Amino acid sequence: MQKSGKQGFFLWLIKNIRILPKLLKLIGRLMKDPRVKFLPKAALVGSLVYLISPIDLIPDFLIPLVGQLDDIAVLYFAFRYFFASVPPQVLAEHTEAIQREK
Repeated sequence: MQKSGKQGFFLWLIKNIRILPKLLKLIGRLMKDPRVKFLPKAALVGSLVYLISPIDLIPDFLIPLVGQLDDIAVLYFAFRYFFASVPPQVLAEHTEAIQREK
């Protein structure tokens, strides 16, 4: 018997939400690391500012679902750009350091 889409999403969310604290710690460490370039850091901060800003490309009230999707898209591409721009050895170093912390 297969799980419905809604149940499957919530099971996935519950299973993966536990990595959120480590992900936030990793982002914080990378934001402080001088080996990570300024532009990826600025893109990440800018996407968070855009998220809380009352100014939207597509207003949430105009087209309800699409209004939230543009916020999600901005965050997705900013995070993707940020992590793609971090040198692999720097990412590995911080990931290992976080894994060693208990």
